[in-house]
Amino acid sequence: MQLSTTKVSAGDIVRSTYKSAGLKGFYRGLPSMVYFAAPKAAIRFSGFELFSGMLTGPDGSDIYNLGKMKGFIAGLGAGTMEAIFVTTPQETIKVRLIDDAFRKEGPRYNSFFHGVKSIAGEHGMMGLYKGLFPTIIKVSTAQATR
Repeated sequence: MQLSTTKVSAGDIVRSTYKSAGLKGFYRGLPSMVYFAAPKAAIRFSGFELFSGMLTGPDGSDIYNLGKMKGFIAGLGAGTMEAIFVTTPQETIKVRLIDDAFRKEGPRYNSFFHGVKSIAGEHGMMGLYKGLFPTIIKVSTAQATR
């Protein structure tokens, strides 16, 4: 639905996907989710610890008297790092791979890694960062509230 140029329902997408690719079609884009899961968690948790440590004194005290806001602020920082280093390129790659799989001429990418290499080659590293600011807002606020 995200890539559709016409108005379609979720049911239309389910029927169309099953008809064209069977059950396997529902898992397009899964490799990007799997390959990026560990780096995403690593950045999130280490970022939280980094920002939390910056707000804590050497004796473990809350040096800015932030109370519960300390965790919220550390979450914002961690989410921002996650969005910059993992989520934005992951989402770009995932959507481009899904779009490629539905091309009328047939897919151009042979595999996840071939797709990543081709996408980076065609669009450059900055091409992987389209939508960075909205992604930072989405991920940082989600991690802050978490």
